Amino acid sequence: KFVLQVSGGSGVYNVFTSDLNISKVSISGSTVTIEPGSNANFCVNTAVGGTASVIITVVDSLGGTATTTMQIRDNGKGGAGCS
Repeated sequence: KFVLQVSGGSGVYNVFTSDLNISKVSISGSTVTIEPGSNANFCVNTAVGGTASVIITVVDSLGGTATTTMQIRDNGKGGAGCS
């Protein structure tokens, strides 16, 4: 699990992820939490280079946005659900 802090903007905030398979996001106040997605882990398909970019977007109550890109890499250890 990863945690980010929103600074600035005008709460209430909403948060979105570009890939629900490898990440799900939630927000409480100004704290964004990123956890494994619908496949229950941060699996990355090694057939496509072993890395994946996930874009996290926060939208404030006035429509302002902020984005960050999280790079997930295959650690080579595999795991349940990884191929």
